[in-house]
Amino acid sequence: MRGILSGMLFVLLLIDIASAAAPTQLLGKSVVISWTETRMQKWPGDQNLRSAVRAGELRIYVSSTGKIFNRLSMRGRGPGGSSDQVAGGGSDNYENRIVSFQGRSMTQATPMVGGVRRVAADFNESFSGCAAQVLTGMESGAKKIVMKSLGSGLPFEIHSIQTSSASCSIQNGNVFGN
Repeated sequence: MRGILSGMLFVLLLIDIASAAAPTQLLGKSVVISWTETRMQKWPGDQNLRSAVRAGELRIYVSSTGKIFNRLSMRGRGPGGSSDQVAGGGSDNYENRIVSFQGRSMTQATPMVGGVRRVAADFNESFSGCAAQVLTGMESGAKKIVMKSLGSGLPFEIHSIQTSSASCSIQNGNVFGN
């Protein structure tokens, strides 16, 4: 049953990730989505799984011309504890972080070996507020997700992951500075 549910989740996570232009109401604005991940993970060479809690943050800026820039940060203790990686503007150097828009919704998906993370935001009618949801799922039949540390670039294994406390905000201007 668990394999079927995780397979269905994986399919749902990949739905509607085709790129679409950002709504004009978001031009020149930033969207910040935060969440907490609780993981059972293992680093190369480790024999045992260890519990880890990470605070995730995805910051997205939509320029006045519609170009999308984003930065993913994961904060925590231990190996690879605090790090971030910028993507967008033609220099996507972290896997395949894809940001797409459809109506009043935004989706960012990051495919990984054995799974995917999906960060979604639904905007209110005036695009002055938003609600977020973050899901990470394993492919059907997968027993782990292999992810690269944002800090060291080294791969590590995630054997279970739960996300919670997702929040979303919209700010005028470039969250990355000028």
